[in-house]
Amino acid sequence: MKKHGGAIVFVVILMVVGFFFFKDELHIDIKNPFAGKSEVPDSVVEEMLAETTDSIGYSADEVTYTWEAKHTPDREQHQDTVELTLVYSGKYGAATVKRTQTYQYYKENDTWSACGSGDYEVVDVQWNLEKLLDGKTYTGTYDDGSGYTVTLSDLDLSAMTVTATYSYTPPESKQYQYNCEMYCVKNLKGERVDRLSGTVKCHIEEVEEYGEMRGYYIEEPVGSLWLSKTGYDFDYDNLKDVEVYFRFYDPIKGYSDVRVRSIAWYER
Repeated sequence: MKKHGGAIVFVVILMVVGFFFFKDELHIDIKNPFAGKSEVPDSVVEEMLAETTDSIGYSADEVTYTWEAKHTPDREQHQDTVELTLVYSGKYGAATVKRTQTYQYYKENDTWSACGSGDYEVVDVQWNLEKLLDGKTYTGTYDDGSGYTVTLSDLDLSAMTVTATYSYTPPESKQYQYNCEMYCVKNLKGERVDRLSGTVKCHIEEVEEYGEMRGYYIEEPVGSLWLSKTGYDFDYDNLKDVEVYFRFYDPIKGYSDVRVRSIAWYER
């Protein structure tokens, strides 16, 4: 029994020695095919950066940005997880965007390949309401003869209020062969006036979509727009509300709208 056991051990030793001998002679590589590197080169990071900025879609004329990349290499698996952070700065604020992507190294062709698709996420937004609202004047006129002017001042970010000095002119009245369209406006006291004007403190509210804050808005009522199709004073119908209106969605591109508008309940 001992004789056979010694023979078996001897054969095993010969097999091991022979394996390594022929491996060297035939250049057989039995190492991990991923082995060799554990951190992506700068060229891969720059490609990831270009893909991310293209996906976000801001142009160089609209914004500037800074960026940094953090590497978390896995030397055993020869992988590298890259966390890319971009800080965009625009006219009315800033936004911080993060994207995380894992790469696998393949030794046979010396390449890095992305593992899945790393989506970007907006992790922080800074809104510069001062530049958009405080001390700004907005005007507009329309084809129907209506128009407005609104000047914003005394912005209070702790109370989220701003003072609006406004004027609103209703559409021009029109006379047809058998009827007419006569417009007038009334202030909040119900008094009929040629145009609405005054000063009002507006409350700045948050726009919320799917449980997340997406921007700011103001809808501060200042009066109402009335219409008569007969021209008689007793025959005016309440057509629309008139309000100081503000929408601010994108602090980078500056998507905003400030005006005095007339709007019906079904148009909101």
